[in-house]
Amino acid sequence: MGSITMKTIAMFSRLAFGLLSLCVGLALPAQAQPYPSKPIRVIFPFSGGLAGDSVSRMIAQGISESVRQAVVVEPRPGANGILGSDIVAKAAPDGYTTIIFSTTNTNTINASLHSKLPYDPIKDFTPITKLGSTPYLLVAGNQLPANSIKEFVALAKASPTKYSIGYTTSTPQLASELLKIAAGINLLLVPYKTSGAAYVDLASGQLDVMMESMASARIQVQAGRLKALAITSLTRSPLMPETPTVAESGYPGFEADTLLAAFAPAGMPKEIVAKLNAEIVRVLRNPELKDKIGQLGIDVVNSTPEQLADVVATDLEKWAKVIRTANIPKTN
Repeated sequence: MGSITMKTIAMFSRLAFGLLSLCVGLALPAQAQPYPSKPIRVIFPFSGGLAGDSVSRMIAQGISESVRQAVVVEPRPGANGILGSDIVAKAAPDGYTTIIFSTTNTNTINASLHSKLPYDPIKDFTPITKLGSTPYLLVAGNQLPANSIKEFVALAKASPTKYSIGYTTSTPQLASELLKIAAGINLLLVPYKTSGAAYVDLASGQLDVMMESMASARIQVQAGRLKALAITSLTRSPLMPETPTVAESGYPGFEADTLLAAFAPAGMPKEIVAKLNAEIVRVLRNPELKDKIGQLGIDVVNSTPEQLADVVATDLEKWAKVIRTANIPKTN
């Protein structure tokens, strides 16, 4: 064999160094891209076209413009919000798969109305922030001989089995039960599939009063078709400042509203939770957006994840007590 020259040795050395560098490079993990680096999917667990759906899309657009990634809102209605909530509960906690813009129903009331849920309303979710709240109006047809909740309660006490109250979903149903408990009156609760059908019965006198979201009922009141007896928030609404609260009408502490909030699957990394919270809160503080959401009858609010967790725990206990007191049977 011929002798190995210095030039050959140098060539092999460079080749070995190159292979070593390649191996080291392959062994090192790729540097993580900052969150978010791809589109975010948002689940709204009710039908599209509702006020909550509109708010979700406004917020999603604001986030998208800031992080320069698509934020897609997907309505997934079914079983009073359970279907959409379950999708989120079983999703990967990566900040991309699903974020839920939910309501009071999904993370508090459903836990007491159903004997078994496919998810745990606390353990299976990561709280992000409150988004908004909408109170209910106690409305009546113009033929009802009462123009305030005090006058209506007097009528109901004078004729304990005469008067009825309508509702469309579980939250106004429980708000109606809460009113019965607080005022000590007996009302016949009448379920409706749509608000429109209930409005027809109110106008004709077949239904006496109704507990309905301000976003919907305010339109009927402003048109003169119905009259508002009271609002269920703790303070009067700037949209209807002339309407007194139930609390100031003789029932201190009375409050019943629907909370819209953002949750993610359990186990989401703290840095992603903090990023989402900061982005959503920034969007909610935009004056133009606050005005648009306010016109829907929704008060814009925000919170820390910890504050939202406290609200969920408190509301779980509150509505569970109402359900027990009213003897509402659980469904399977």
